[in-house]
Amino acid sequence: MLYYMNNCWFKQYFIKEKSALGPYVSSQRIQHFSHLGKSFSYIDTLHGSEILLFIHGNPTSKEIWFPIIQEISSNARCIAIDLFDENPESPYLPSLNESSELMIKFLEYLKISETNLVTHDWGVTVGLKILAKKPEMVSKFIFMEGLFYPVNLKHYFFVPWFLAMLGKTPFLNHVLLVHLNIFVRWLIPMGCITKLPQSWYKFFLGVYQNRQRREGIKNWISQIPTFSNSQELDFLRQNFYESPKPKLAFIVTPGLAMKKKTVLEIKMNCRHLSVKDLGNGIHFIPLDYPAEIAREILRFFEC
Repeated sequence: MLYYMNNCWFKQYFIKEKSALGPYVSSQRIQHFSHLGKSFSYIDTLHGSEILLFIHGNPTSKEIWFPIIQEISSNARCIAIDLFDENPESPYLPSLNESSELMIKFLEYLKISETNLVTHDWGVTVGLKILAKKPEMVSKFIFMEGLFYPVNLKHYFFVPWFLAMLGKTPFLNHVLLVHLNIFVRWLIPMGCITKLPQSWYKFFLGVYQNRQRREGIKNWISQIPTFSNSQELDFLRQNFYESPKPKLAFIVTPGLAMKKKTVLEIKMNCRHLSVKDLGNGIHFIPLDYPAEIAREILRFFEC
């Protein structure tokens, strides 16, 4: 039994390393952007020649980027926006197309014609959509733990595939995602290799404390591509691979959305790609490696 725990996925998911992440503290001034009758919360550090737009995945928020932004905001202008209506009673979480339109309109609102994307999880897919719609708006593309392939057992471990299938199952998805809130209560801590500080855990619980907000997560999971509806993702992936934009990938082992096989395919097919291997990791690597990620981003831009 001890051998099993030390040499398989059990150790990665349940035996946590000490975190270097401090308690959740934000000194950022929160601002608000209105679009289609909804209000979206964002931060903008305002200063720096390079502009970085940070796009989070689900079910997190813009705050997942704050430890990284803290490390690089003196060298670059950092902007991070939530992908959901800031009204806690609203279940609205934009579709992929709506999220990309939100980002484009947001950049236009800020009078930014070109930016660098820093993306994680579903935020990577949103970034792929922006690149396909408005390639002139994207200068460089940074990504980690992204959804590049439809969710199947070829490109994903059993755990994310099984969760995606549960999330698409009527009634059961409501019990797990809305009533029990399994994503925030259990999967965010499990998706870190380090022990998530209580202040961060409580923060994300607060973001998704309302059932209405968690209804948005349930609706989002229904959008995740499988083999039966992967045509759009297939196009976005191929467009990304062929794009001349410089790209930087952060990878970890074993990963979750980007396991070894997926990383090898990305390396083989993607043009103008640099790869930084951070070592051990599962999914929420912005919370595990903020200093390392920030350092590599600065190196990528030669700030």
